[in-house]
Amino acid sequence: PYVIVEWSCVDFSADESFLDQFSLVILTETSLAFQQRINEYCRRKGICFIAADVRGVYSWSFVDFGDSHEVFDGDGEAVYETKIGSVERT
Repeated sequence: PYVIVEWSCVDFSADESFLDQFSLVILTETSLAFQQRINEYCRRKGICFIAADVRGVYSWSFVDFGDSHEVFDGDGEAVYETKIGSVERT
């Protein structure tokens, strides 16, 4: 209830100023070059940025909330990656 979410398919590829009205931009299903360009624009404007996608069984995300963003680690555990070996329906 405290977050307003808006979805848009406006073509802002030629004019990024459309993004100025947002505090966070999330991109999916876009090329890496486009993501890099939009992330650079968002950084200049102080807009938080997330890119995420799914490719088959793999997924990834990239988060850039700017240089002043701090993450406080509550448990001190090391970050790790893992692969899912199998999925079973029970």
